[in-house]
Amino acid sequence: MITVTPSAAQQIRIAASRSDADELGLRIAARRDEQGALHYAMGFDEAREGDVVVPSEGIALVVAANDLQRDLLLPDQPNAAANRRVSITLLRQPPPPAATP
Repeated sequence: MITVTPSAAQQIRIAASRSDADELGLRIAARRDEQGALHYAMGFDEAREGDVVVPSEGIALVVAANDLQRDLLLPDQPNAAANRRVSITLLRQPPPPAATP
């Protein structure tokens, strides 16, 4: 299952704007190495024929059909705990605004 937190969505929008990629989705790709570990990559890109577009927090997440066929990103039971593989989270959030007297 792929999710984007609200804070991460805001940062993705900022990055897209700075890259002149406002109209593009965020492509998420995965590959499995010889040891079975998954490696992920992300970048702004157009959806292609056969891709799946998953909306999350207003962000169009683009996943290649071959990643789906290999069950790397969106398994048959995406809500099962074992299948919660990808979560985009902004780890460092700005401090709250200072209170004014």
